[in-house]
Formats: sequence, C-alpha cells, structure tokens
Amino acid sequence: MGTDEIKQKAAEEKSAEQKSAEQKAPKPEESKPKPSKPQKPANCPVCNKSIKEKWYYREGAYYCGKRCWKQAKTKAEEDRKKSEEQKKPEASA
Repeated sequence: MGTDEIKQKAAEEKSAEQKSAEQKAPKPEESKPKPSKPQKPANCPVCNKSIKEKWYYREGAYYCGKRCWKQAKTKAEEDRKKSEEQKKPEASA
C-alpha cells in the first residue's frame, strides 16, 4: 500500500462520517421556532374578567391584576402542599 492509497481511504472515511452526521443532525429550517410567551387569553383564568386592555403577566400566565395573580399563586402552593402530604403517608406505609 502506498501513501496515496492510505490518504484516499482516510478521505473516504471522513466523507462517509460527514454524510452520516449531516443526516442525523436536524436542519435549522425544519426546527420550529419556540414562542417566547404564551398566547394572551381573552379572560383572566382566576376571575374570568376580560383582559383585552389591561393585563398582568407573571410566571407564564396572564391575569387581570395583581390580586388574581396572588390568588392563583397561593392556590398553587396549597395544592403542592396537599400533594406532598398525600405522598408522605404512602412512603412510610
């Protein structure tokens, strides 16, 4: 085997690796851009008031005001605590 043959085989292997890598890697055109914020709903999820003109955006959701955001936050904390309490007796039993 001469050096030319070795170089040619190495070049073929590299081109084969590049082709397989190109096939595996997703093309940027195919990937969908992710929206940075969720779509703004027409009504507040807590009190169902219209939030067309005035809105309050916190923690990935839209609310009609700070009061509704606080209500949603406290309710989520209570639900989390209840689920933790339910899991604890199951683990010790």
